[in-house]
Amino acid sequence: MCGINGLYSYKKVTEDNIKVIHEMNKEMIYRGPDEQDVWYDRKVALGHVRLSIIALDNGRQPILNEDKSLILICNGEIYNHKSLRKDLETQGHTFSTNSDCEVLLHLYEEYGTEFFNLLNGMYAFAIYDIKNQKVILGRDRQGKKPLYYTNTPNGFVFSSELKTIKEKWLDEITINHNVINQTIERTFSLSKTDTYIKGIHKVQ
Repeated sequence: MCGINGLYSYKKVTEDNIKVIHEMNKEMIYRGPDEQDVWYDRKVALGHVRLSIIALDNGRQPILNEDKSLILICNGEIYNHKSLRKDLETQGHTFSTNSDCEVLLHLYEEYGTEFFNLLNGMYAFAIYDIKNQKVILGRDRQGKKPLYYTNTPNGFVFSSELKTIKEKWLDEITINHNVINQTIERTFSLSKTDTYIKGIHKVQ
């Protein structure tokens, strides 16, 4: 189990923003006690905490691609990463780690967002396309790995945990009573995107 956090700033990433991403990492350190790191530029800040299972020596995240035009943070496991890696290497891609997650970067390079159809695993990830200043979020179809997001005056924020968004980015908390009532009645919510906090949503 790992954890990811991120901010896509509507203006410019500040020192205070970076500090908050570090604090979000700290809040989730139990998810990834082996390593943690934060990467940022003027537009985006990305945080990751890692539980080392695959690529123990060189799987630290965030991970950059060959020309440093893409950067990845990922929570989870790509079950078919070996076959995907082999195919990508035959197409000329060069890997810098033994991490299963690195295949996501090269799949995006090769196929764009169509690569989702090739994945088998449980995962939640963010890829930052640095040249185009675009962030792509994804999660597995079964929803094994959660990924939450919200819009704030500072920018678009996402995290593996709802509580880190709630505690670090929202000044006021409004309970979504519909979700609470549905959960009480059925033990789960009927909404695919809403959470018990209004304004915080789940990636489908």
